[in-house]
Amino acid sequence: MQYEQPAVKYLEPLTNFIYRCVPKLPEIPESIDRRLLKLTRYFDSDQGREHRDLENLCKELSIGISADRAARLFHQSIGVAVKNYIATKRFLHSLADVENTEDSLKEIAARAGYQTAAALTRTFKKTLLVSPKEYRSIVRFRKISYPNQCLPSQDKKYRVGESNPC
Repeated sequence: MQYEQPAVKYLEPLTNFIYRCVPKLPEIPESIDRRLLKLTRYFDSDQGREHRDLENLCKELSIGISADRAARLFHQSIGVAVKNYIATKRFLHSLADVENTEDSLKEIAARAGYQTAAALTRTFKKTLLVSPKEYRSIVRFRKISYPNQCLPSQDKKYRVGESNPC
């Protein structure tokens, strides 16, 4: 009979792989244009999770430039397209909720701004190569096995909230 190494040994490389797959938000420069600062503050707020037309958003926030100009300025200043920035924000919010709550995927998807739980699951599988349910299981096991290590939602580079328990 051959001895097989336990699967638990492979958890650490798996979680490291997942950790590297989590998208990072770019640093917002100190000297950012005030109009873009309004946009980023909006996207960082809870309202920023909603699906909004950039043209209407620019008018509502009284930015004074067109959506095309705002998108170009945003990309030039921050280095990421507006849509990608919003998508990353949504994903990071959902990642933190999957890690830290027992809420259903449907509730998490709605809070994060996804149309359906299936859309959230597709994003998880595309980004992390695991479903939210599988990710939640990995995180639970990791919290028990490696209690002093940060999870992606707790790391400053990835975190959406303000508290950092690590």
